[in-house]
Amino acid sequence: NKIFIPAEDRLFVGDLDSETLEELEVPDDWAFDRESTFYITASDDGSRVFFSDGNIFFVTDESFNELYSANCLSSSRCSAEFRDGILYMLTDYFLILYDSDDGTLIKQIPVTLYGNGVLKMYFDENNHQLFIQTGDQISILDTETWIELTSIENVYCYHKETDRFFVF
Repeated sequence: NKIFIPAEDRLFVGDLDSETLEELEVPDDWAFDRESTFYITASDDGSRVFFSDGNIFFVTDESFNELYSANCLSSSRCSAEFRDGILYMLTDYFLILYDSDDGTLIKQIPVTLYGNGVLKMYFDENNHQLFIQTGDQISILDTETWIELTSIENVYCYHKETDRFFVF
């Protein structure tokens, strides 16, 4: 149970269980003036945490020790998700896959999406598809060939149970 708090030119993590506050080390060129582009997410087990200011990103372990960092290759926001030892990072028009342990680049896939908006990913294992939604756009990729099958704009969401898209 953690909460992350940007304040002036510092980033803090609050532990809700122990009610403690700790300052995190961030890269020297961290853009504190771009709070609207900050994105933070963690792996399901909490062993990896992703931080981005929209220009650069860094990944830490559960104790917030930096494991690796790199440029986001984005003009607005880069968002990410951890899954099965892979960091899936969405930037402007690319889905980039990294090994979540050491940051080794696995693959860079062109997509019609850009990193703006809250990232939602849904993996359809049976059909080998990855649904990625940012804001009002969803792209569907084939996870065997990593080809973008389609991109749907003006969409609220995808409803898995009925296999329907709700659009406006």
